[in-house]
Amino acid sequence: MAMFTKRRPLGEAGTAKSGSLGRTLGIILGAALIAILVMSCFTRVPTGNTGIVTTFGKVENYTLDAGMHFKLPWQKIVKMDNRVQKQSIDLMCFSSDIQEVSMTYTINYQISKADAMTIYSTIGINYYETVVIPCITESVKTVTARYTAEELVGMRSELASAIEADLSAKLIKYNIELVSTSVENMDFTDVFTEAVEAKQVAAQNKLTAQTRAEQEVIEAEAAARVQVIQAQADADAMLAKAQAEAEATRIRAEAEAEANAKVAASLTEALIKYTYAQAWDGKYPTYYGGSSSTMPVIDLR
Repeated sequence: MAMFTKRRPLGEAGTAKSGSLGRTLGIILGAALIAILVMSCFTRVPTGNTGIVTTFGKVENYTLDAGMHFKLPWQKIVKMDNRVQKQSIDLMCFSSDIQEVSMTYTINYQISKADAMTIYSTIGINYYETVVIPCITESVKTVTARYTAEELVGMRSELASAIEADLSAKLIKYNIELVSTSVENMDFTDVFTEAVEAKQVAAQNKLTAQTRAEQEVIEAEAAARVQVIQAQADADAMLAKAQAEAEATRIRAEAEAEANAKVAASLTEALIKYTYAQAWDGKYPTYYGGSSSTMPVIDLR
């Protein structure tokens, strides 16, 4: 018995293969769409950033911290840097006495993480150009105009503190926190700089002259004190010498008096007569007297 195989027409086979391929592509496309949809439900916020959530353009009243987060497919996440940022700006200002002052002003600042959605909805992501630069310019120029040029030279730290306080009060209204500031490269016109230098030289010369005069006065006073001390020492020495000599004289007098007293105490009438006899030369006096009339002594030998 012969076997016969029924063949399909060529057109029917191509149609079957095409349908199978279409179903496969549809499955792959559907899976890809599902994967894309699932992936669109997750987002990552980098470290140092805050995620602002918007739904069809409307800013939600919450933010996302750094890390992976779930979101609805139709929601968009805007990333805003919340780290401390540094910016410098060159400014031209005027002092209260209309002297031109140029300076470089540097700030370190950061946005408030809790109010990042408010900053985005009211200012936008270009908040530095929109808010920070105008506030810096106004604060620096306003505060600088309170000081004379000469005061600015010697009160730089006070100027920096005053500008920082004024600028901080302005930026906090926009939920931007001022971390630190500095005034750099403050320069004046050549004419003013030369005038300041000349004044400083004159002041230094005056101070040197005053110091020299004061030194001479001090040296003169010291020499006078030395003379007074020396004179006092000489007077004390003379007084001590006189007192010593007086004491020696007194001691000698007392010794002589004591010796005389001892001699007087040792004298007897016999000793006196003996002493007188020893001293007599054997001659009698020619005259005796004691009154106004003197009688001659007759020589009886």
